[in-house]
Amino acid sequence: MLDENYNSKRKTNIEEDLKFHPNSLIREIAQRLPNVEFNELQKMVKKMANAGDRITHDGGKKYRRYRLT
Repeated sequence: MLDENYNSKRKTNIEEDLKFHPNSLIREIAQRLPNVEFNELQKMVKKMANAGDRITHDGGKKYRRYRLT
C-alpha cells in the first residue's frame, strides 16, 4: 500500500510538472523534482509514456521530450 501510494504521488508530481512545462526533457523534469532520484524518474516517465498514461513523447532516444496528452 505504501509503495502504491508513493507511486501515485510521484505520477501526480510528474503530470503537474508537465502541465506547467510541456515538451520537457527528463533531465529538465529531474531538475524541477529534486526529491525523486533520476533513475526512478526516468523509469516512471518512460513507463507512463509507453502505457499511454496521459504522457506522450516526441524525438529520438537521446533528446526525447515529454508532454501531457
